[in-house]
This record gives sequence, structure tokens and C-alpha cells, in this order.
Amino acid sequence: MSELASKLLLADLVEVAQISKDTFSGNCLAGATGRIFGGQVAAQAMRSATLISPEKRDIHSFSCIFLRPGNPEYEVRYVVNELRDGKSLSTYRVDAYQNIEGKESLILTSTSSFHIQEESQSFQDEMPAVISPEECGPAVYTPPGSSSRVREPIDLRWPDAPPNSMAPSEPRQMTWFKSRDKLPDEPLVHACALAYVTDLTLAYTAHRPLNNAKTTLNGASLDHSMHFHRPFRADEWVLFEQEANSFSGARSISSGKIFTQDGLLIASVRQEALVRRKID
Repeated sequence: MSELASKLLLADLVEVAQISKDTFSGNCLAGATGRIFGGQVAAQAMRSATLISPEKRDIHSFSCIFLRPGNPEYEVRYVVNELRDGKSLSTYRVDAYQNIEGKESLILTSTSSFHIQEESQSFQDEMPAVISPEECGPAVYTPPGSSSRVREPIDLRWPDAPPNSMAPSEPRQMTWFKSRDKLPDEPLVHACALAYVTDLTLAYTAHRPLNNAKTTLNGASLDHSMHFHRPFRADEWVLFEQEANSFSGARSISSGKIFTQDGLLIASVRQEALVRRKID
């Protein structure tokens, strides 16, 4: 698989190339642990669906299950199947495959649903009180088990202390983020960008109460779901409010809400992860 340019752009990391009517392929950023960053596979699966969905429909929900770790040395192929194409809603399944030494491997399966734009009454949760991203200092943070480059195209800032400390803390965090570079104006690209970024920090929220300097973590996302509520841009600051609801049986469940800087609730996210903790 060809290497990406020296400067990583979020728009490139979520993009795919069409190789047939319903099949796409994507370049992947190699991970230090020898596996593809799951957020990128999820984002590219979503992107594949957006390229087949009817015009003038916005994505309203996305869900995926991570089945196997992806190998960054091999191409990922995304196969799109139409499940429904109705008057107002369309749904597609996207399966991500790798052919490794002649053996087909299904690494992710997902669904993406699209809805025509409709006017309705509206309400939402309030955005929490928090200092602005400009008041937060940049933080060095690499998700456990990931390449140090996966967060390179993202500006991440924490209103409180970034998740570098190994001291136990509450299973909650807030994170400002945006793409470092301008994204295309196409709204569906911004949705894919959110899929990429939300896999960076959400699962870690459940680690916080169990932090221990002598603990080694080994984990992976099991599933990831998103619901999109209102228009937004992922190259402008958004606030990711996150909390973990449970950690048991080596599985964590975390959820989050994403707000624009002026307080609009744009998306809800939920993720289960497998996290094995070993005391050194």
C-alpha cells in the first residue's frame, strides 16, 4: 500500500477511491502496533456509503462493529449494499475486507442511514459551561495502542487536564477538537471526519477511574454508533462531552455529545470497547 504524504490531512484520511459501482478502496495510516486505526476504517466505510446515497440527503445515523484488526500493509476494500431506498430514508450496509495472502478477511461491518431535510420543532440538551478552546493549551496525547500520527491532523484541547495522568479520576472528560486544515464544503465529509475523531478519546473515558501507573492496557473498540442532529463543520471548534457508564468483564461502554462552539448539539456517540488491564 502506498504511503501517505508527509503531512497528514484529515480529508485524505477519510477519503476512498471508487473501483466499481459499489466497491471502494482506501489508503490507511499504519499503526505502531501493526493494526489500522479503527476510526479510519469506520470513517472510510461511512464515506463509501455517502458516495452512493441519493443527493440532498443527510446522514442521520451510523453504526459499525469492529470484527478483526486491520493490517496496514494491505488494501482495505469497502463493499456497499443497498438495504433501503425510500422516499425519505435510505440505508446502506458497508463491509470492509482485506485480502491477506489470498485469504479474505472481513474486518468491519456497518450501516449508514440518510434522510431528506425536513423542518420540525426542535429541542436539545444544553451545552456544559466550559472555557473556550483558545483558553486551553495544546496537549500532547496519543491514544493507547495507536500510532503517534493518528491524531496529527486534529487539534485537540482539554478544558481540564489532558488524559496523560495515570492518577485515578472521574469517568468523564471534555475535549475541544477540529481539523487542523480546512475540509471540503461537502457536509458528508465533515460527518466522516467526526467518525474518525470520536474514536480517538471516547473509550479512554472509561479508563480514568482505574488508572494505575503500573498498569498496561491492551484494548480495542468493539462497536461505534453515531447519530447526527444538526449541520456543522469539523474544521471549526466543537466540544466533545464524554462519560463512561460502565466497565465490567473487560468491556467498557462510553457515550458522548458533540456541540458547536455556539452551543448547538450536532451529534451523539456511543462506543463499547474491550480493555484488558495487566498489572506489571
